[in-house]
Amino acid sequence: MNKDKYIPKTFDELVFTDELTKQKLQGYVDGDKRRWLLLYGAPGGAKTLTAKIIADAMCERDNTSMFYVKDTVVINAADWETETSERIVSSFMCGSPTVVVNELDYLHSSHQAKLRSLWDKYNSYGNIIFTMNSHPNDVGVLDALVDRCEVIHLERPSLEDMFPKIRSMFENEGLSYSDENIKALMRLKQKVAYDKDGSLSETRRLSWRDALTIVEDEKSYCRQNKL
Repeated sequence: MNKDKYIPKTFDELVFTDELTKQKLQGYVDGDKRRWLLLYGAPGGAKTLTAKIIADAMCERDNTSMFYVKDTVVINAADWETETSERIVSSFMCGSPTVVVNELDYLHSSHQAKLRSLWDKYNSYGNIIFTMNSHPNDVGVLDALVDRCEVIHLERPSLEDMFPKIRSMFENEGLSYSDENIKALMRLKQKVAYDKDGSLSETRRLSWRDALTIVEDEKSYCRQNKL
C-alpha cells in the first residue's frame, strides 16, 4: 500500500476537531493573516504536517523572489546550530518567506531570545510557524516570543472526525468492510487525549499514523489470507 497517497497535501484534506480552529488557520492560507504562529498539542495531531501545508500555501502566495523554493524550510529545534538564525533570515529573503520550526520547547532560552530578536527585525519579511507538544506556558517558552505568535491548540482527531477519511481509504484499497467493522478497528487504536487546559479529555483520539496503520494492517491481512 502506498501510504503517501493518503497523507494530506492540501489544507482542505486536513481533519480538524473543531470549526473555529480550522477557520483561524484558514486565515493564514487565504492571506487574511500574517503573523507568526505556534501550534501545540499531543503527538500525532499532525502539527508538523499542518504547519508545512500552511507554510507551503503562504510561500506560494507571498513569494515574489526570483529564488523561489517550492519546499518549505523545516528546522528541528533539537538540531539548532550557530548559523540557524542566519539561515532563517536567508530563507525569508531568498525563496521561503514562511519557515517551520519543530519542537520549540527543545530550544534553549538564548536561542528563543534570538528568534524574538528576529521577529523585531524581520517580521515584515517572513513568518515562522512553531510546533510543540505542550502548552508554551507549561515548559517555560519565553513570554516575549509567545506574545509575538498566535497560539493554537491542535488535538488528534476523534473516531467520528476520522471515520469518513478512513472509510474512503478502505474503499480505495478494495477492502469491503462494513462501517461497524471499520469503527471497531479504529477503537482499538484510539488513545487518551488531553484538552487545552491539560485535563484528561472525555474523547479518545486517533492520529494520522494510526489511520494509515489500520488500513495497511487490514490490506496485509487480506493479502496473506487471499480474501
